[in-house]
Amino acid sequence: MRPTVAAALADFAGKLRRDIVPQLAGFNASNAGMMAEMLDMAAEQWDTAADKLIGENVRLRDVVRRGAVMFPHVVNALPPQAGDWRVSSLQAENEALREMLIAVHVAVELAHDDEAARLEADIWAILRDGVEARRIVSANF
Repeated sequence: MRPTVAAALADFAGKLRRDIVPQLAGFNASNAGMMAEMLDMAAEQWDTAADKLIGENVRLRDVVRRGAVMFPHVVNALPPQAGDWRVSSLQAENEALREMLIAVHVAVELAHDDEAARLEADIWAILRDGVEARRIVSANF
């Protein structure tokens, strides 16, 4: 059986806490404890990164597509969807969609109608949810 990256990182964190931290004192013990926490956070991020990006990209693409219909002068063409599920590919798609979202958001803020207001509310929801999804729950240092 081959361990996953998340499982390996969690195992390293446990070994740091269980085997190394008790043998250290002061600053060194604190550093090793912080490293264990960071490994736990990295394991969590590794395990959820693709899922978060795929979900966010679907929502971004939908809002940008709606913005392109409302403001065709702002969005010429949507970026291609990631051709694979690698985090780097999904992140590149996410960044391209966010660039377009900025242009759509500017156009929405200048428009003064109900459809633009609904689109703006959806944009703010995506931004808020994206920040929340990136928040690291266990980070307390």
